[in-house]
Amino acid sequence: MNEAILQDAMRLRRAGRLAEAAALYSAILREQPRHFEALHALGILRYQAGALDEAERLIGEAVLVNP
Repeated sequence: MNEAILQDAMRLRRAGRLAEAAALYSAILREQPRHFEALHALGILRYQAGALDEAERLIGEAVLVNP
């Protein structure tokens, strides 16, 4: 199920629907807090939105999952 949600989030991100993509990445992380792709992608979205502290935290967690 998370794979389908991940694919939807990626499509939304490519389409510029960033808030919707972020919501799906967050949904994945609620079920799988160590999901590398969701952590990394949400971190990038937060960086693009200027939420640098949150971006750093999320990308840091992604690096811990998959150095």
